[in-house]
This record gives sequence, C-alpha cells and structure tokens, in this order.
Amino acid sequence: MIDKADLVRISRRDFIATATGVAVAATLQTPARAQTAATPFTRVSVSDPAATALLQDYQTAITALLKLPPENALNWYRNAFIHTLDCPHGNWWFLPWHRG
Repeated sequence: MIDKADLVRISRRDFIATATGVAVAATLQTPARAQTAATPFTRVSVSDPAATALLQDYQTAITALLKLPPENALNWYRNAFIHTLDCPHGNWWFLPWHRG
C-alpha cells in the first residue's frame, strides 16, 4: 500500500515561502490590470442622441436572429427561452445556474 506521506514531500518552510510568493504576485499591479482599472465602462442612455447608431446595430442583430430557422441554436426565441429550456431545477446545478 502507498503511504500518502511519500507522495508529497514538501517542507513547511517551502510551503510558506511558496504561498507568500503567490500572495504577493496576486497583489502586484500588472499593465493589463492598470489599463483595465483606468478605463471605466460608460453606459449609454437609450434616450441619448448618441445612442442612435448603437440602437440601429441592436435592431439589425435582432432582425438577423429572428430570420434564423427555429432549429438553429442562435435563433432569437431559443436565446429568449434559455432559462425555460436549459435551466436545471431540482438538482445541484440550480444554484450555480442562478449564480446563487
């Protein structure tokens, strides 16, 4: 029989050093993090005249999805009914699906 102690041989000192290194590395600012933090998301109001182009693109996309055949997974109705069709109830997937 295999002794579990033989499978992993790491000293307490090595473990603490590695864990500390990982914790420090996780807190460092990387260029990607700095750039992301400096670029806030701007929500466009649909009543704003500048939103006209975005609304036109949205309308074009919905029209394209509505034209897809019903058996296509990208069809507008398939996406609209994703909760009804794919949402698991009565099992362990319920909370992950609903992000509970």
